[in-house]
Amino acid sequence: MIALRTVAYADDRSILSAYTRSRGFMSLLVRGGKGREASRRRALLQPMSVVECVADIVPGRDVSRIMSVRPLRPMHGVISSPVKQTVAMFLAEVLGIVLRSSQPDAQTFDFVAQSVAVLDELPRERTSNYHIAFLRGLAVCLGIEPDAGAYRSGMVFDMADGIWRLSAPLHNRWIGSDEARVAAALCRMTYANMHLYSFDRAARNAVLDRIMQFYSLHHTRLEGVKSLDILRSM
Repeated sequence: MIALRTVAYADDRSILSAYTRSRGFMSLLVRGGKGREASRRRALLQPMSVVECVADIVPGRDVSRIMSVRPLRPMHGVISSPVKQTVAMFLAEVLGIVLRSSQPDAQTFDFVAQSVAVLDELPRERTSNYHIAFLRGLAVCLGIEPDAGAYRSGMVFDMADGIWRLSAPLHNRWIGSDEARVAAALCRMTYANMHLYSFDRAARNAVLDRIMQFYSLHHTRLEGVKSLDILRSM
């Protein structure tokens, strides 16, 4: 499973939100405490950690109790980098919103798990566009990525219908030709080529705003993401 967010439930217990390959989104009860085992468990369940979990699943119960957990892949690169930790926190928060009502999907789970490995191994100087590439790839998994094959120079992008047009639609949820060109280029972004996309901080934040707006129009409203301001400052 992929750990997303842990919230204190009582002095000695927490609720973990996680995405699993076979059951989709789950809420899990985690024992707390102050001992070595409790500290180890907290470290293993940091945002975006990929772990193997044994849980006591009772039909009809909303929250299942974790019995044991072990890492499937160490995250030394993320743990040692405050920048990568911030990116992981942001993406985990977005996933917690986007995937909360979703059905189990092996393609989405595998994409996220593989993306965590990419982030962990990524050189520090190449992390700046990682969250953009991640959200683009996630849009593919969710079936909401627009078809950039229809784009031609000078077109505008209809955010509501997710298509490029020769002229502006009657509603106001569209972007002009300059942003539309960037949107089409982003549809070709991958982890392998994301370092070739040159954005300053203001431009990168503007791109992120548009992507989150697109998600809100086509899948789930992404309002109140608390880690967004921290990410913007990077």
